[in-house]
Amino acid sequence: PNFTTKETTIKIQVPGGGEGKAKIESLETEPETRVFQNSDEFSCIYYGSLLTISNIGNTPLIVTSNCN
Repeated sequence: PNFTTKETTIKIQVPGGGEGKAKIESLETEPETRVFQNSDEFSCIYYGSLLTISNIGNTPLIVTSNCN
C-alpha cells in the first residue's frame, strides 16, 4: 500500500504539556481544528494529497507522522 490508500497517523505534542490547537487541511478532506491537552494522535486516509498542519494556538507544537 502507499499513502493514497494507507492511513496516515499524525501525533501532535505540546513540549512540557499544556493546551495545543492545530488546524489540519488537505485537498481531499474537510479542514479540521483539533484542540487538546498535552498530545493528540489521530489517523486518516488523505489519498496522497498534500497535508498542511498549522499551529493556531499559543504554544509550540511537535508534529510526527508515519510518513517515511
